[in-house]
Amino acid sequence: MSSYTHSKSSIQALRDTQPQDNIHLLTSTLLLAQRLAARGCNITLNWVPSHVGLSGNEAADRAAKSAAALPSPTTAVLPSLSQTLLKIKSASHALSRQQHEATVALSSPSASWYAAATAYHPLPQDPSIPPHVRDRLHRLRLGFPCFEEIRQGDVDITCDHCQVTSPFALQHYLLKCEATSHLRERLPPHPQPGHPGAAAAAAAVIRSVPLATLTSTVREYPPQGSSNTLPFLW
Repeated sequence: MSSYTHSKSSIQALRDTQPQDNIHLLTSTLLLAQRLAARGCNITLNWVPSHVGLSGNEAADRAAKSAAALPSPTTAVLPSLSQTLLKIKSASHALSRQQHEATVALSSPSASWYAAATAYHPLPQDPSIPPHVRDRLHRLRLGFPCFEEIRQGDVDITCDHCQVTSPFALQHYLLKCEATSHLRERLPPHPQPGHPGAAAAAAAVIRSVPLATLTSTVREYPPQGSSNTLPFLW
């Protein structure tokens, strides 16, 4: 028995001794072929690019159309591994966002910051960004305070870049620091750090600036308290 197909990938998948996906479909097909071979049937799979030059192509097309008019097969094909993982990932993200939005509704400052800074878009996986720079980006997106704020509470902290002292180090870094002024060039006027609306304005800076610009900024001018060995505490 000879079978012709224009799907080269399907033949390659059937030849794979360790399939990673569509395992149920592949094993079912191979089991059927094994049963036919046990009955003395020689099976040959042939790849033909789009049936080009195949004698009887028109007759094969008519047969395929006739087969399509028959009742649908009753054998269910289980979802592939990639489809299953995609559904799990989608459900996980949906549940995580639902829980986070509930926290925002409770007026959580950190949850509100993250929602405003990211709009729930994940940080792209870019291998060109060093781990310590990626940590700094995460810190901005989370609105995480620097070590001095965690250890001492509300204290005046001197900016490493412009030497201005402020008890709101992260807001100052995004809204007032001279080293990051280019991040705010196209944004409307914003309140002073610590004033009403300042946190939302600082988070809006993160959301509005292109990732490449934000990455180069935190690389050259890291937020207060960042370092290569201990970017910040989680």
